[in-house]
Amino acid sequence: MKEFEQVLPAQSTSAIRRMLNELRDKGRIELRGQKRGSRWFILQKSFKDSSNDA
Repeated sequence: MKEFEQVLPAQSTSAIRRMLNELRDKGRIELRGQKRGSRWFILQKSFKDSSNDA
């Protein structure tokens, strides 16, 4: 989470978590690992087809 906070300093930790959870729910990213060793991975390379995600 610290890395996200560094690159998104204007966002709160809870806002970053909401964004990550939304992307995970849409099947675009997944969390691999446990605790501090966990990492987020992109599952889809193209985010252009987001017009149906309203």
